Amino acid sequence: MQPRKQTVAGCATGLIIQALTKDRYSKCVVFRTTIRGKSASYFVNTYLEYCLHRFSEHVLTLLLTVTAHLSITCPSQCQSCASGRVRCPGVGLTKVPSAFPQDTISVDLTQNNIQELDALPSLADLQSFRISMNKLDVIKGGVFENTPNLMSLDLSMNTIKKVYKHGFKELSQLMTISLNGNQLKEVALIFQNTPMITSVRLGNNEIAEIDDEAFKNNTMIKMIDLSNNQISRIHSNCLQKS
Repeated sequence: MQPRKQTVAGCATGLIIQALTKDRYSKCVVFRTTIRGKSASYFVNTYLEYCLHRFSEHVLTLLLTVTAHLSITCPSQCQSCASGRVRCPGVGLTKVPSAFPQDTISVDLTQNNIQELDALPSLADLQSFRISMNKLDVIKGGVFENTPNLMSLDLSMNTIKKVYKHGFKELSQLMTISLNGNQLKEVALIFQNTPMITSVRLGNNEIAEIDDEAFKNNTMIKMIDLSNNQISRIHSNCLQKS
């Protein structure tokens, strides 16, 4: 006697396959179909093929997304972007890269050929930014509007002739800054929006005079380097704490 063939009649409901992708579980869509006169194994095989196909598409999309994300966020010219530290010294950059990893805490762009500094990419965790030994000649307003938690800024050894009044406006957490080795002729009110600053390096410039309100709001300041300038006068109250 032939063994009885198992069939599924009426409306059959498929299984649910759960696939672990990254940190989330995604469920394959419940597969429903009307099967009459078909074996249970046929139904299961058909359903599994469907789910595997959908799962493969999902994994491929995920891999492509992750790969694209990594390739965009870590500039190809940079040496590394490990542990939140982006290192791109001496690689011939002519402008600041347009994107960095979102967990970046420090950026090193020393010894490049960058001539202009536009608004930096949005980096909420950035604490240190080094762009010394480049070809910058001016610091405009709005450059640091996307890096509000910056604490250390190195602009030394450029050819900076002017820092606009609001050049450091957004840097309320800034603690140390170096403008050594530039071509600044004056220090006006460029530090009025940096109340947390403790160290200012202005050595080896062409500064002839210090404005009487240059450090008016900098009550935390502990060190100012004005060596090797052309200073002829310092207003008597420019370093007095409010």
